[in-house]
Parts: sequence; C-alpha cells; structure tokens
Amino acid sequence: MPSRILSFGRSHPHNRDTKTRPTHAENLTTIDTGEQRPHSAAMDFLHFGSKDKRQSTGGQSSPKGKGSPRIAPAKAARIEIVMESPPCVFYGGTNSSGALFSGQLRIIVTDPEVRLTSIHMDLKGNTVTKKPVTKDCPACINKISTIKSWNFITEPTTYPHGTHQLPFSYLLPGHLPATTHSSLANIDYALEVKAVTTLADTITHHYPLRVQRALQPTGEKQSVRVFPPTNLTINVIHTQIIHPIGSFLVQFRMNGVVTKEKDAQTRWRIRKLDWRIDEHTRNVSPACPKHAHKVGGEGK
Repeated sequence: MPSRILSFGRSHPHNRDTKTRPTHAENLTTIDTGEQRPHSAAMDFLHFGSKDKRQSTGGQSSPKGKGSPRIAPAKAARIEIVMESPPCVFYGGTNSSGALFSGQLRIIVTDPEVRLTSIHMDLKGNTVTKKPVTKDCPACINKISTIKSWNFITEPTTYPHGTHQLPFSYLLPGHLPATTHSSLANIDYALEVKAVTTLADTITHHYPLRVQRALQPTGEKQSVRVFPPTNLTINVIHTQIIHPIGSFLVQFRMNGVVTKEKDAQTRWRIRKLDWRIDEHTRNVSPACPKHAHKVGGEGK
C-alpha cells in the first residue's frame, strides 16, 4: 500500500526508481516507493487538517478594518413639536398681515427624571442661492437668519418621568417670502430646539415649517399677437393667477383668416398652432461682507 508523505519528508536512500505524481494539496509531493509502510496518523492530520483549516477560515474572515457598529447611548429625554394651528398661509402680497401659528413643545422623559439647565428654540429661515455672487464662497451660497427665539426656562428645572408640554405661538410677518424650491434659489423655514442637561448632554430637534402664500383672484388678462406681413391676429384671454396644481381656462380668438377684396378673397389655411406658458423667475443673490463690493452686495 503506497504511503503519502510531505515534500519536506525524507525518502528512503535505497529506493531509486521512484515515481512522482501531483495531488490535490498545494506544494505537496506524492512518492510511490513500492513498499508498504505503516500508516501515519500524524501525517494524515498534517495533510488533511491544514486543508480543512484553510477551507473553514476562508469564508468566515471579516474585512479588515470593519468592527462591530457603535451604538449611541440612549438619551434621558427626547423632544417633539406638535402644531395646533392651521398651515401657515399668507393672504395677498407683501402687505399681508401675516400668519399666526401655535403649538406644543413636548419633552418626553424616559429616565426616572432629568434636570435641564436650558431649553432654547429658534425659528430660522434658510436661503440657498444656486447662482451666488462667488460660487466658491459658502457664506454667499447659504444664508441663515433667526426670525424668532424662545427661552422656555430661566433656571435649572427637574422634569420627572413622563410627557411635559410647553406652549408657544408667533405671528409670522407677512412680508417674508413663502417656502420656495426653484432653479435659482431655495427658501426653507424650520424650528430648531436645543436642550442642555446638568450633565452637559445636548438634546436637539429639527421641525421643518412650511410657509405658503395665497393670492386673491383678480380680473382676466388679455394679450394680442400680430403676425406680419399678414393680417392675422390672435387674442388670448386668461386669468392672471395660475395655481401649479390647478386647471385654468385659456381662450384663443384668431382674426384676419379671410380677407375680402373687390374681385378676390384671400383665405389663410392654418396647418399648425403651437402655444406654451413660460415662467420667469427673478432672484437677488446677496453677498457676504467679504464680497460686498461685487454686484449684489450691500447697497447694490
């Protein structure tokens, strides 16, 4: 019975007519000596055990540099905002009286109790200009302004386990622009809440506030288009206010299709009629104090 040995094993010095053949193990040599030798359990263990070890660890190795994910510690409390008023809507143009909104600031304590040193909330307006005065300046691109601030507590206060409500309200000025997302700029409003505990832990909350504007209906608008050198004219009648999600009526009237002369009559044949609605947007790009000397800066 031929025996298998490793390549680093020693062959018998008297066996000269040896024959080698490859095996399925890498870097191993099988030598058929022609004589029977006692089976070595240790050699089989080295031969097959190393392969099993390579196969078992091949699919279980974790990527280098990746460990178990970190779990953030639980906060002693969390903050929620519940609005009680209708959506913020300005009626009319910039001379609107504004929009009143009110709500409840809820502090939900999950621990037996929590002691807070301050609870501060800001109403902020964020304006992002997509075509700024200086394209590489973050201050020209993004401008954040604080419209209103609230300080709910003036001294450290202990809140037991449960839900605690703090009311707030504010009359939003009517001259502010509505929430806008266009190709030139984005305007957003949000309530930012920050509470600090006696252990210097910070609890924050972000609540987006959508502001809309409703324009009162006005009269119809009439436009006339002339197509020289012919006598064709088109009268278009439509409303002056168009809602993005609503339907509106457009009326076309074409004059001059038929022209009568003394001995003849001219009639125009209409093969195709195209019309479209174009939107024109204007936006003033404010500049930061560093680039105020450029167009769009202070006083420009």
